[in-house]
Amino acid sequence: MKGIFTALTIILLLSFSFPVDKRLVDKSGLFEVEIEGKWGFINAGGDIVIQPVYTSVGFLSEGLAAARVDKQWAYIDSSGKTVIPPAYTYADCFSEGLAAVSDKGKMGYIDQTGEWVIPAEFDEAFAFSQ
Repeated sequence: MKGIFTALTIILLLSFSFPVDKRLVDKSGLFEVEIEGKWGFINAGGDIVIQPVYTSVGFLSEGLAAARVDKQWAYIDSSGKTVIPPAYTYADCFSEGLAAVSDKGKMGYIDQTGEWVIPAEFDEAFAFSQ
C-alpha cells in the first residue's frame, strides 16, 4: 500500500512539473469525438455541437480547429462554420495567431483568415512560437 501511495505522489508531482502546452487549452469547452468513423465536437455535457462529418479534426486552438474534408484540410470555428476552406494537405493547430500548413509538399504559416504570412518553402514546420 505504501508503494502505491509513493507512486501516486510521484506521478502527481511530475504532472505539476511539466508545463502545459497552451495550444491544448481552449476556452470553448468542446472536445473532439469520433462517431461511426467521422469526427466532430461535443461539449462537456456530451451534446454534439459540431456534427461528426469530418475525416479527422484537430483540437480547437485560438477559436479554430483543423478539419479534414476528404483529402484536404480546412479550418472551422466553434460553431462548425468553415472559416478557411479546404486547401491544405496538412494543417496544424493555431499558435500565436499562425498555423503551419502544407501546400504542394512545402510548409509555411497562415493567419486566421487563411492568408500566407510565411510562404510555404520549408520541408518542416512546427507550432509557431515567437
